[in-house]
Amino acid sequence: MQKLFDAMEVQKAEIRTLTSEGHHCAKSAVADLAKAVVKHQERDSANRDMATVGAIDEVAQQDEQLMSKFGTMLANLRPSATTTSASSATLSKADEPDPSPRLFSHEVDQRHSKQPRLWGVPENFAFPDAAKTTLDAAFALWFGGDPSTGVGPFRQLTKDCFGLKAGALRAQGVELAKTYPAYHQRILRNQKMLTEWKRVLTPMETCVATLLSDQPSPADIKEAYPIALQILQKEYVSFAFEKPRHAQLSIATWAKFMKPSIIIKNGTPGDRQFLAKRRRAIPQMCEGSQLAITEALERGEVPAKLAKA
Repeated sequence: MQKLFDAMEVQKAEIRTLTSEGHHCAKSAVADLAKAVVKHQERDSANRDMATVGAIDEVAQQDEQLMSKFGTMLANLRPSATTTSASSATLSKADEPDPSPRLFSHEVDQRHSKQPRLWGVPENFAFPDAAKTTLDAAFALWFGGDPSTGVGPFRQLTKDCFGLKAGALRAQGVELAKTYPAYHQRILRNQKMLTEWKRVLTPMETCVATLLSDQPSPADIKEAYPIALQILQKEYVSFAFEKPRHAQLSIATWAKFMKPSIIIKNGTPGDRQFLAKRRRAIPQMCEGSQLAITEALERGEVPAKLAKA
């Protein structure tokens, strides 16, 4: 019996290295091994002329215990990464969703262009409603894209990637706004939304660009968000963080707060000083009457000219 159980231990070690393709064979081996134990017990009892009902019940109990143990062991088995066959590896890789952004054809482009291009968004793509999208949700789309539609990270979008320009069709005698009004209005709206989102998310992106890869995981994006949010509080719109439930504010509201006119009017002295620092990088903001405004902001003041307005 001891040798038989030693053999069982060796068999268990071998089974742990089996892949999913070999599980069926493992189960058969377990069943055969259990039968062998039963036969050994029966033979041992017969040789000693002790084939009693009690002996048979004992064998049945041992058989049940053995099968239970091996059943638990098989349930815990996982395919070994080192023994996975090339064919199964290929299949599992093919089953994985492709995280890379897709490219889309537009029917309008296909209909009127000799060499239609592929676009970064579908023809019916529309930015999420900025008035209903919280900043953290916008941040996730900005870096992670929208896997449900195949659109890549929104930060990679440009104004030229939403669809055909009106001038491209006008040369062919087609007025985009009249012939395809819904398509035209969608493009204009997307361009406007992109500008609005950029006003808020570009500073946040600069803050965490080195922390995130081109295709960050949702966990990475979630971890980077509070770090990126700090830049808005420290160098842009600290006054916004004094508002109750500022974490639930939509990106449309944040974009409004980021406007220079709102910062000058409602910002703290620190907010105005940081705005002045950004204005200093723009030559035309440091000339003539604009220079007086910049200097007032550097002092943390509301410029006299704008205070009267």
